[in-house]
Amino acid sequence: MDAENIRAKVKKVFFDLFQKDESKIQDSYCTDNFFGSKMGLLPGDVVAYLYAVEKEFNLQIPSSYIQEGKFNTLDNVTNIICEVLQKKDD
Repeated sequence: MDAENIRAKVKKVFFDLFQKDESKIQDSYCTDNFFGSKMGLLPGDVVAYLYAVEKEFNLQIPSSYIQEGKFNTLDNVTNIICEVLQKKDD
């Protein structure tokens, strides 16, 4: 699966889970921090999103990504999934 397909799925999971209208979303949405004023997610929301992403991609996100604060934007989630999937293939 290439990065663009992964990115599309990451966004779809997000928009489906939080019932956001993608057509009303600004370009910066993929780089906005989940906890920032634009996104305004609560910690529990991010945990729910983490579980939804893991289920969608049938993988487990290593806790190191969470502890290092990398699971914080849609772009970063895409990068994490690409890395995890690449490690699975190696």
